[in-house]
Amino acid sequence: MKCMNSKTMVRNIAITICLPILMFVVMYTITKSNGIDYYGQSAMWKAIFRNLGMAVTMGCGLAMQLRHGRFDFSGGATMVLAGTLGVYYTQQFNGGPMMLLALCVVFSVIISMITATVYVTSKLPIIICTIMLALVYEALTLVLAGGNGVNIMANVGLNIFGREPYTIYIMVFAMIFYQIILSLTPFGYRAKLLRHGQHVSVNIGINERKNVITAYVFSGILFGLAATIFVSQNKVETLSNLSSTGILFSYIASVYIGMFLGKLTLEIIGLTIGALTIQLMNYGLGAMGYDSGGWNNIFFGIFMMTFWIITSKAGQIEAFLSNLSKKKEMGQKT
Repeated sequence: MKCMNSKTMVRNIAITICLPILMFVVMYTITKSNGIDYYGQSAMWKAIFRNLGMAVTMGCGLAMQLRHGRFDFSGGATMVLAGTLGVYYTQQFNGGPMMLLALCVVFSVIISMITATVYVTSKLPIIICTIMLALVYEALTLVLAGGNGVNIMANVGLNIFGREPYTIYIMVFAMIFYQIILSLTPFGYRAKLLRHGQHVSVNIGINERKNVITAYVFSGILFGLAATIFVSQNKVETLSNLSSTGILFSYIASVYIGMFLGKLTLEIIGLTIGALTIQLMNYGLGAMGYDSGGWNNIFFGIFMMTFWIITSKAGQIEAFLSNLSKKKEMGQKT
C-alpha cells in the first residue's frame, strides 16, 4: 500500500507539471515556426512571473467562493473599486506603498461584506445578486475618488507592489493564507461540506449565513491584495456595463484548471500551475499579435473546451489506465 501511495503521488505530480510543460512546448513550437525568437527567453519569464502574482492572488480570491459553489460576478468590480479607492486616499494623505496595501485590503473587505450582507438578507440567487452589485460597484467608480480612474504606473515610489520581488511576496502570502484557511481550519472543512450539498450541510448544523460572511471576509482580503498589484501594474479606468466581468473571466479559467489539478496535489499548487499555464499561452498569443480580440478568444476557447472534455472523462481515463496496468502485471506473472 505504501508503494502504491508513492506511485500515485509521483503520477499525480507528473500529471500536474505536464500541463504547463506541454503548453510551453506547443507555444514555443508555434512561435518559432512564425519567426519569433524571444519566446522562452529570460524577458518572457520575467514578464510571466510578474503577471503570475496578480493571476494567482486574484485566483485565490475567486476560488474562495467557488469552493462553496458560489460564482461571484462582482469579484472584478470589487477588486477595481477597492484599488481605485486605495490609490486615491493614499495620494490624498501622501502615503506610501504600505498604506496603499492596507487601504486596498480594508476597502476590499468592506465592499465584500456589503456583498455578503446583501446576499444573505435578500436571499437572491448568487448570480443575480452579484451581477446587480457588480453594476453598483462599477457605477461607484464613476462617482467616487474623483471619478477619473487612477494611474500610478509612473510613480515608482508607490507602485512597488507591481514589480519584483514585491509582487511575488504578495503572491506567496496569498498562497499560504489560502491553503491554511482551507486545509487547517474548521471553516475549510465546512466549505467542503457546503460545496457538496448546502441543504444537507445546513441540516446537520452548519450555519450557512456565518459561513458566507466568513468566506467574504477571506475573499475580500485576497481581492484587496490583488487590487494592490493591479493598480500598481495598470492604468485603472472607470467601469460600466459589466466591463469588470472581462477582468473576472481573464482569471477564472486558471481557477477551474487549478481546482481540478488540486485534486491531485494541493489545491494551491493546482491554482498556481493553472495560472502559469494560462500565462504561457497568453504570452505566446501576444507574441504572435493575438493578445486580445477574436483569435485570442478562439484559441482560449479551444484550449478550455479541450481541457473540460478531458477532465470530464478523467474517471474513465483513470479506469482504463488502471485496467491496462493490471493486465500488464498479470501478463508479467504468467
